Amino acid sequence: MKYDQVIEILEEIAPTDWLENDNSGIQIHTDKEDIHTVLVCLEMNDDIIEEAKACHADMIITHHPLLFYPISTITAGTPVGRYVIKLIQAGIDVYSSHLSFDSADRGNNMYLADLLGLEYVARPEDWDDEDEDYDDDEDVFEEPDDEIDD
Repeated sequence: MKYDQVIEILEEIAPTDWLENDNSGIQIHTDKEDIHTVLVCLEMNDDIIEEAKACHADMIITHHPLLFYPISTITAGTPVGRYVIKLIQAGIDVYSSHLSFDSADRGNNMYLADLLGLEYVARPEDWDDEDEDYDDDEDVFEEPDDEIDD
């Protein structure tokens, strides 16, 4: 599959365009055009990079971003610097889907809400007005049917 197609699918599943303070999205792109093998993980570490190299992965998709904050120096003396150097040397692209996947329609939070049987779930992009008082909004919250005895 073409690199651009992979990114398009990831962005369709978990769009990053509404996120302001998260670094979801492309983390490392080595200008590779074709993606044949993808490794998916929670977060980057040396073992993940070695596994990706062993299975000839073209891309790693992480949940937690490799680069949470802008970095000014890449040095092998720090974990992030070491990972970046290893990944680029191995020609492995990295894409992270953190808060975007947490709040996606079929992402972590919606999956957990479903498992818990929650009926009224709002996603961050639905929070238009932080000052809005939802306590009296009958469409959002309903009183429980059963009373709890003391």
